[in-house]
Amino acid sequence: MTKTLLDDPGAIWVPHLGASEPAGLAELEEWILDVDSRRYPQREWCAMVCIRVLQRGLGLTETTLPRLYFAAVSAGVYVESRENENSPVTSVKGALHVELTAFVGKTLERKVEYHELTLDGLTQHIDAGRLVVANVSGTIRTPDLHKPEKRNGHFVVVYGYEVTDGVAYILYLDSTGLVKHGTHLGRTPASRFECFFSGRAISVPVD
Repeated sequence: MTKTLLDDPGAIWVPHLGASEPAGLAELEEWILDVDSRRYPQREWCAMVCIRVLQRGLGLTETTLPRLYFAAVSAGVYVESRENENSPVTSVKGALHVELTAFVGKTLERKVEYHELTLDGLTQHIDAGRLVVANVSGTIRTPDLHKPEKRNGHFVVVYGYEVTDGVAYILYLDSTGLVKHGTHLGRTPASRFECFFSGRAISVPVD
């Protein structure tokens, strides 16, 4: 049994720096050229790339990653720290969940909802036709190799689940997933996914 809200998730995945295949490199080069990584050494990208993934998956007009990020800063999703007005950013706090939820809804022009979910609650949202931006541990990039020390710090887009030979799997797109580990298109046993999932999530209607 498979329940999926995206027909071709691989077609909308946006590779991150470190990806080992050419698809999407033009997007990454645009990001690097528009935003000097030396000036912003601790930038958080995953939430913005999740929004870009959602725009593609929902057939909406796409916003460039730099524009998304700076709009998110203006909306209070991220709080940048610097020594003075003209100095480089030294740290970035966020994404802040309440502000991120409002920003996702405004950007996608949909009524989105913030929830604290169990794993069963997560799959219920998929059954209801809602994609889920899930807050997880960054070590979900290599779920077979790591035991997470925390369950937050990263975002993925959960688009479905399946049951094969009695084992339930969560299906998700990881904006910073590793191609060589196959985790850019995540398919992780539900019991294992639960180890990485904080329970914090933004539910996004498909229609």
